[in-house]
Amino acid sequence: MMYRRTLIISLLFIVLHIVFAYFIPQFISFGTFPYLDDLIKSGFPPYIYSFANFDGAQYLKIAQSGYLPLTQAFFPLYPILIRAFSLWGLFSSLLSGLIISYLSFFGMLLIPLVNEITILRT
Repeated sequence: MMYRRTLIISLLFIVLHIVFAYFIPQFISFGTFPYLDDLIKSGFPPYIYSFANFDGAQYLKIAQSGYLPLTQAFFPLYPILIRAFSLWGLFSSLLSGLIISYLSFFGMLLIPLVNEITILRT
């Protein structure tokens, strides 16, 4: 029951996030940042690749090309996972990163629920 409610609220959050990303550029201009050209070349619409702006673009670049100068401050697990997902050929790097991010989001939401259920059973 608690899992279902959390899942529904989370999915609603993600859908609203995407809807807002679709409409916000009509009111606020899209800024520039390093590797923006790579995101534009990805072929995805702006409301999708906008989720990979700023540090997301850095992580995608690390996943594709390895560490470059001034990227050593980024932790390696996320780019490694992106590269692994994209090497399977199922998803592009951008979609792999989004899937990993949302799965991590769901996983972190479930930890308090698992703890609460464990406490209730004791």
